[in-house]
Formats: sequence, C-alpha cells, structure tokens
Amino acid sequence: MKYSLLLGAGLLSVPAVGQTPLINSLSPARNAVAAPRSTALGIGFTQPINPATTAGIRVQSMTAGGAKAGTTSVTTNQVTFTPTTAFRAGEKLWVSVPATVQGTNGAAVAPQVFEFMTAVRGAGPASFMAPASNADFDTDRKDAGRLMLGDVDGDGDLDVVSISALNRAVALRLNSGLNSGNFVAPGSAPSANLASDVRDLALGDVDADGDLDVALANNSGTVSIRLNNGLPAVDFVPPATNAEVAVGGGSYRILLGDVDGDGDLDLLTGNAGAGSSAGVGTVSIRLNSGLNSGNFVAPGTGAEVAVQAAPWNMALGDVDGDGDLDLLATSPGTNGTGNTVSVRLNSGLNSGVFVAPAANAEVIVGPGPRDLALGDIDGDGDLDLLTANIGNGSSAGEGTVSIRLNSGLNSGNFVAPSTDPNPFIWGGTLGVKLGDLDGDGDLDFVTTNFGYASSTTVKLRLNNGVNSASFINPGGEPAILNAGADLALGDVDGDGDLDMVTCHNTGKMSLRLNQSVTLGAARPLATARLEVLPNPATGTAYVQVPDRTTEVQVLDALGRTVRVVQASANGKQTPLSLNGLRPGVYVVQAGEATARLLVE
Repeated sequence: MKYSLLLGAGLLSVPAVGQTPLINSLSPARNAVAAPRSTALGIGFTQPINPATTAGIRVQSMTAGGAKAGTTSVTTNQVTFTPTTAFRAGEKLWVSVPATVQGTNGAAVAPQVFEFMTAVRGAGPASFMAPASNADFDTDRKDAGRLMLGDVDGDGDLDVVSISALNRAVALRLNSGLNSGNFVAPGSAPSANLASDVRDLALGDVDADGDLDVALANNSGTVSIRLNNGLPAVDFVPPATNAEVAVGGGSYRILLGDVDGDGDLDLLTGNAGAGSSAGVGTVSIRLNSGLNSGNFVAPGTGAEVAVQAAPWNMALGDVDGDGDLDLLATSPGTNGTGNTVSVRLNSGLNSGVFVAPAANAEVIVGPGPRDLALGDIDGDGDLDLLTANIGNGSSAGEGTVSIRLNSGLNSGNFVAPSTDPNPFIWGGTLGVKLGDLDGDGDLDFVTTNFGYASSTTVKLRLNNGVNSASFINPGGEPAILNAGADLALGDVDGDGDLDMVTCHNTGKMSLRLNQSVTLGAARPLATARLEVLPNPATGTAYVQVPDRTTEVQVLDALGRTVRVVQASANGKQTPLSLNGLRPGVYVVQAGEATARLLVE
C-alpha cells in the first residue's frame, strides 16, 4: 500500500507505515539552481524528530571536498544542517536523509535524496578568456577522455583530476592557491597502480572521511577503487579489501550517487559488453556496504539494468519527483537501435532497483548522442534533459544538442519543446555541461566539439529567461588549444563565477576564466543575488536585499510587475506577502539583483 504527500517540489509516494515521519518542506527547494551559498539546509517533517538520530544526514559534493562538515540541530519537526564553511559557487549538492533518522515516536523516516545547485555571481554577459599565464598546461594524459574538477588536497580550491592510461596512473594538477586558477604538477605523483584499460573516473567521498576518493571504470569489467589518503601528499591508494570491484564487461562510464538512500555513495557503470550487438547494453549497480567502508557489493536483485545498446554516458537525478535517484543512459545507436536516452526509474525509496517506466522509456533524441546533462532549465522545479549529439557521420559540420523537457513532476516523461528542440551546434558535439554561466539565476549550457580540425572552440548557449526552454548564442565563443574531448565547469579562481577547463587528445588542458563579473560592475558576492526564503513559499516569503535597495518587485512569467513592497533597512529581511498570487514561478527583483520564487 502507498499513499502520497505533496511536497514543495513534488509528489512523494512512500510506504504507509503508521506514524512514519514524512518530509513536507525543503529549503533550498528540490532542484534549485541558485541557492544562496551561505544558507543552512532546512528539512521539515510531519512528525517531531529525535535529535540523537540526525547524524546520518549527509550533504555530499563531488567537487568541493566530499561529505560536507557541519552541525545539525532540531526544533520539533524541523531539522537544520548548518555547513561549517559556505558552499562553493555553482556546485551541485546531494542531500541524503536515510532511514536511520527517526521520529520521537521511534519510527524511521521515509528516506529521501534530493539535489540543489548553489548561486554564482555575474554582472555581465558570460565571456571566457585565457589567463595571463599557464592557460594551456600539460598533463600525463595522452588520450582524449575525461577530466574532473575537485578539491582533492583539501585547501579550498578546485584541482584537476584525469587518468593516464599510458602511465597507468591518476594524473593530478593542483590549483596553486585560492583565487589563482593556476594548475601545477604536485610534488609527487599519485601511485601508478591502475589497470591499463581504464576508461573513466568519478570523484566522491566513498568512505565518508571528508575527502574525495576516485573510482575508475576499466574496459575489462572492473572498477578500481582508490581512497584519498589525505595530506600532506595527495595519493590514492587501494582499500584493504575489494579494491577491484567486478562489474559488467566493456565498462566505459562510471557514476557515483546514493541510489539506495542510506547516506553513502554507490557506484554505477555503463557497459557495452556482451549483448550490445543485439541492441542491449547494461548498467551495473554496486552498493556501498556501509559508511566509512568504501566497499561495493552487488545487490541481491537488479544488479544489472538493461538499457539500449552501448550506453555511452549516464546521469543520475530524481526525474519523477519521488525522492530517490533515477538513471538515464545515452545510446548512440547500433544495428538500427539507439539515438535514444534510456530512462530507468528507481522503483522505490531505499531500493536501488531500476525499472523502465510504463511510457517513453526510450526518449528519442538527435543522431549520435554522446553526453547528457540534467537540470531545471525551464524553472518549473523538475529536471529536464539535454544531450550532446555528434551526428551520424554524413557531414563534418553536423552536431546538435537535444532539449527534452520533463512533462511534469512525478512523471519522469521527457518531451520535445514546441520550438527549437534540437539546436544546431557546428562541429561534432561530444560533451554538454549545464551551469549558470552569466549569473542571472538560470541554467545555460556549454559544449565541446571533437573530431574536426577547425572545431577549436567550445560553444556557449545562454538561457533566454525564466520558464524558457530556448537558448541564444551570445557570440564570442572562447578558443581552446585543440578540439575538446571533455569539459568541466567550476569556480577555479575563487571569484564566484563558473570557469571552464577542457582536455584534449594532445595531452594538454585549456583553462578559460569567466569574465562575467569583471566585464560588468564589480560587487561583493553577498549582494550579487537575492536570498528568498522559504522557497517554495506560501503566504509570506522573506527577502534579504542588497544594500541601498529601496523596493522589492515581483514579476510574473510574462515580465509584468504584480507586486511592489518597500525594502527593509539594510541587513534586515523584507517580508513579502504572497496573498493573492496564483501558484507558479515568479521573479523577485531588488535593484539589479534577481531571484526566482516558486509560489504554491
């Protein structure tokens, strides 16, 4: 038996168990794209919560140091997690509320995983330029493939991690100091102890000790787990047991995420091994056997998930709004099948078992999909889908990005928008990443283009506005050293906006710094964006406005002003009455700063 509860960002179906505490409010909202960096996390429940049981709540970052340190407090039904340090600009956070959290009545909560992204600042159009020095730097890697940004040495800035199949090693380039954006080789290289057929890597705190470990997918059908041994010298070493995890053959891609809702990171690999010639690929599911272990084991059921042939890339996200992570995988096409994204829904909270939905399990996208990204691009609170499509080889200039919108919370069904569902991108489009590149509070995208000699730029497309599924070309696309094989976004120079790093088959990487702040009027990060809490809101919201602001305006989706209130004195929150406003997404504006608000 199941029953449903309408949350601030979706409908949650959970098993009916007596007085089970259910989550009924989240702050920041589920799938928020511009949460204030200094905000505490608020999780509201339908029952009073036992403070002694909240230690299991995990806030995970795959870039800024793994499991986030912080303090947890409880006020009756409300749990608040206050991070020790502010979140990093533009990073994605995963929050796990496991069943170890209990109400004062002793009943376990219905476990849940949700995500949000933190705000960036910007005062002008996104523009990327090479830094004055070390703009194109060497790595140990000589083949095109993957790179990740992450703070692996714990000094507060983002480093570059890649793989050298040639040298059988993790290749590191450390950020030489906060706000520098200069990447240098470490004093000593990490241990050379990888398989010779390594294909992909993922960063995450798999042993819950507060630093980023690496998991590496090998084409021979194993995943190498290497734990970060911490300072002073960064090294990645095998765990004492199960350092080589058996998975499906032909493993090409790897993800980390809490798919069973117990608070630790599990692993998934996309496999193009046996069965792919018949139009079938698999995704292997291996569950973390416990916090602080970093040991992965196959579940009793659903260890191998059938998807379309040759899954080239994967993504995790709660696409049906039920509080657990679902799986999506691209198939570039083989033997008449493919050019699709396979959607496999997590079959229940805390299960980690994935099944095809009843309708539209294989989403049709453009020819040759390689990469994919999930994010709320139209501002309606659910995760939408973008794919980078390299084309079918008939033309050297082909390349598209397919946009498929989530048709509504709790559905997990993706449909093409009415206009421009497959924007043309010149060159073989290989990778796509989402992020707020211009600091206006919505998600833009950037692509890498690979395989054609003249395709030596990355392509920027800026979101056309709140509730828009259309993107515009801002011009001035940044030149990079060579055709980019992969790209990562992150604030590498500590100025609060998203920079980019690309890798190439030449063994070099290119760094391009975002100039969106310096091109406009510089202003402190604290005043670059509005803070609106709670969000979603009913009745009254509270707005922390920039200094010297006299009024707060509320605009509807058509840009019409529907409410104006006088701003409170500097440093105080401005109460904003929402009475009389219809449910939907609005823009709150104070001076030059804006924020989105979902009114319920």
